[in-house]
Amino acid sequence: MSNRTTGQTALLVLGALVLLAGLVCVVLGFASFADTDPGSDDNGSLWLFAGGGLAAVVGFGIIAFTRASMLIGNGGYVKVTYEQGRRPEGDPQD
Repeated sequence: MSNRTTGQTALLVLGALVLLAGLVCVVLGFASFADTDPGSDDNGSLWLFAGGGLAAVVGFGIIAFTRASMLIGNGGYVKVTYEQGRRPEGDPQD
């Protein structure tokens, strides 16, 4: 069972929508960019491609950071410290 809050669920949905919209824009921009005449000055498809890539990265970041905060809240990440080195000379061994 998941201990997700309503805010976390909303962020996951928002991230998925932004990621999906970004991927659609990348595909449409690339398809439009590939079909344009090399001599034309229309950069709309390039902006659509670049903006879609940025939106996809932002959407993925929203999902990743939301999932990381959920794992931290549930104890999924534990910080472990390992000490390395030798014992001091006068320290008795167990």
